[in-house]
Amino acid sequence: MRNPDREPPGPPPGAGWSGDRVLQRRVLLVAVLGSFLSSLSSSIVGVVLPRIGEWAALGVHDVAWVTLVPMLVIAAFLLPAGWAGDTFGHRATYVAGSAFATAGSLGCALAPDFASLLVFRGVQGVGAALAMASAPALITLTADPARRGGALGVTSTALYVGLTIGPPLGGWLASLAGFRAVFFAQVPLSLVLLIVCVTGLPRIRPPARAGRGRGEARRLDLAGAVLLAVGVCGLLVALARGRSGSVATTCGLAGAASFAGFIARERRARSPLLDLGLFADRSFLSATAGAFLNYAALFHANFLLPFYLVDARGMDTGRAGSLLMIMPLLMSLVAGPSGHLSDRIGSRSLASGGMMLLAAGLGLLATCDAGSPIAVVVATLVLMGVGTGIFVAPNTNTLMASAPREAQGSAAGIMALARTTGMMVGTAMAAVAHETVRAAGIGAGMSAADAGARGLGVAWAVGSAVAVVGAAVVLVRSKTPRSDPVL
Repeated sequence: MRNPDREPPGPPPGAGWSGDRVLQRRVLLVAVLGSFLSSLSSSIVGVVLPRIGEWAALGVHDVAWVTLVPMLVIAAFLLPAGWAGDTFGHRATYVAGSAFATAGSLGCALAPDFASLLVFRGVQGVGAALAMASAPALITLTADPARRGGALGVTSTALYVGLTIGPPLGGWLASLAGFRAVFFAQVPLSLVLLIVCVTGLPRIRPPARAGRGRGEARRLDLAGAVLLAVGVCGLLVALARGRSGSVATTCGLAGAASFAGFIARERRARSPLLDLGLFADRSFLSATAGAFLNYAALFHANFLLPFYLVDARGMDTGRAGSLLMIMPLLMSLVAGPSGHLSDRIGSRSLASGGMMLLAAGLGLLATCDAGSPIAVVVATLVLMGVGTGIFVAPNTNTLMASAPREAQGSAAGIMALARTTGMMVGTAMAAVAHETVRAAGIGAGMSAADAGARGLGVAWAVGSAVAVVGAAVVLVRSKTPRSDPVL
């Protein structure tokens, strides 16, 4: 009997996809290039957040929306994007995502004010959602089942290479031409991806769902999509505005009610946006929760590190960007081997061990202040980079292997939704913890620098605790495999 923690579901009889090596390589090439460019476009922005704050005359708490808005849009669009891929084909959604990314990058570069910048960051988020829901599904539908963990590891490596290059490149561009240069740089990169997708990505017939022919489209659950979007927005605003009592309470209640309505809707919908049946598999549920907790913990560090290096330690953006590349560089070196290893030994020990290393790195980071030796800071980045690199590919392999082939788009959308909501929650939690502790410290008579350092330490300690919980969660795996669907 097949173990879903070690071997993904095989191809449907007669499909011939996993045996077509040329098709596999073309899909993998496009997925690798897309992962690299999308992560580069994301990471290149983080290091200039302090400069955007200066331009807009905003503090850490408000400039966080430059990061939060695309995440929010991604979270709202991921499940509809997964539906679109399963219904109309993942190639079409991937190409559309590249087009939105190109338009959003140009809009951000030309934005006349902070509000316009946020709007076009949202457009970038739509493009990212379409691509994120399609790439893992394309790989799953074409890769040799015995090597899928390795293929996912290669795409993870490309993603982390982009994350590695982004901070120093962003810092260098900002030092030469200001923060807008990082958005102008994304335009040709997005155009390259769009051209490669149109010319190099093959058309792959989506598997049929039970009770539905291959040419029969499944209706979009529009009411469910609206409820999900309102729920995500409400809860995020409540979390991000945690110190504003009435606003936080109103948005939190609205978000919770919308989420409850969304779940109720999906239970009875004929064509649900979210297949709740996927969560009946403990491996799928564990991997989904693990992805959320991993990124929630990681983004406690990712969001605040530029402010720590640039504001607290007085580094220029170029040097800060060079330091910030350490963590994704190590992720890129570790992700591929970890994915290949998960094909042989499973994901439980790899995923849990990776999360514990992340927790250790965040815990050490919580002890740092403006006078800490730079070697200690580097050690925290090494621990977090290696830990996350070990975690991601094995956990993704388990999640995708636990879903039936005809729901790969939905599974990829759920995985990306868990990852993105984790990023949002981690960013919002870090911003709120930092600002709350800093304000309390200043109110108690501390200097702004000391109060800010205390806020950073508390935020990173919270992130470490989240990672410890995640290390326990990913140990839960099914003892019996999900049966492959009959197609």
